[in-house]
Amino acid sequence: MNWKLLLFVVVLLFALGFTAKQQETPQLDETDTPSVLHGNYLYNFARRTNWPAENLTGEFVIAIIGSQSVFEEMVRKYSGDPIGSQVLKIKNVTKLEDMGYAHMVYVSRSMSDQLDKVVKQVGTQNTLIFANATDALNRGAHVNFIVIDNIVYFELKAGKAAQKGIQISNQLIQFAKSP
Repeated sequence: MNWKLLLFVVVLLFALGFTAKQQETPQLDETDTPSVLHGNYLYNFARRTNWPAENLTGEFVIAIIGSQSVFEEMVRKYSGDPIGSQVLKIKNVTKLEDMGYAHMVYVSRSMSDQLDKVVKQVGTQNTLIFANATDALNRGAHVNFIVIDNIVYFELKAGKAAQKGIQISNQLIQFAKSP
């Protein structure tokens, strides 16, 4: 009788192990690489930037304008993560008038014609503006994503951010490409 029980346990463990192995098989990654990289950059800027004291309560909000893929990537990987003592909230903005306050705003290439409106709406708020557009730094963005030899980099104007009381870490400044 013990051998039957032993055989049953061995078969059961084999079956469970086989099923678990099948579930661990990696799925084809169908993500949009630039969206993944933009999301990673946004998250790291949120974590490695010092904000004025009046912006350290409530949720830490990143508004995404014009990129469903960046929004979904950010929500999937980072929504609810702590940024200092705040909880990260990712907001998909379809109408600028509904944006409200955000610590960071990302304007996609497809919405780059709206960058001037975003800069005007943000005004003097302590908001870091990211873009993916030609001449974005001269149009009011603090950080702009660029592609050089198929690699995504960023350029920034840390001094503009500092004027709003936002201190970008030296680590990030060192990685920036010169505008």
